[in-house]
Amino acid sequence: MNKNIERFLCSFFRIFNAHIEEINIVGSKAIGFVVYEDNSGEQYFSWDISNIHMIAKGIKLLDYIIANKLSIGDKLSPSRINLTNSLIDIGWNESEVIDTIDFLLSTKIDMLDDGEKTDSFFIH
Repeated sequence: MNKNIERFLCSFFRIFNAHIEEINIVGSKAIGFVVYEDNSGEQYFSWDISNIHMIAKGIKLLDYIIANKLSIGDKLSPSRINLTNSLIDIGWNESEVIDTIDFLLSTKIDMLDDGEKTDSFFIH
């Protein structure tokens, strides 16, 4: 399961043009840091992993968003209804789409500076 968590986070941070440089997953917590692709810096993060059963679907959705360039920064560029319809058109069932989009949009990963939470990574 740790590999799926790491894969989810790799895809998640690609939305932010960042890649994981270091990660440690212990129990239901992932801690590490990312480096931005433009070399503008690094950011430490901490994620209290929730909805573990949604990780695989989250990876699939993130990969679809990235492959089809459906985000501008941390914002999804199609409306939720358009994204839902697109996923249904390629074979996802409606409840699966709704649950996975809800999971992705509710995922918040804490940004840490000097060990303190200062902000969050999230997609909206």
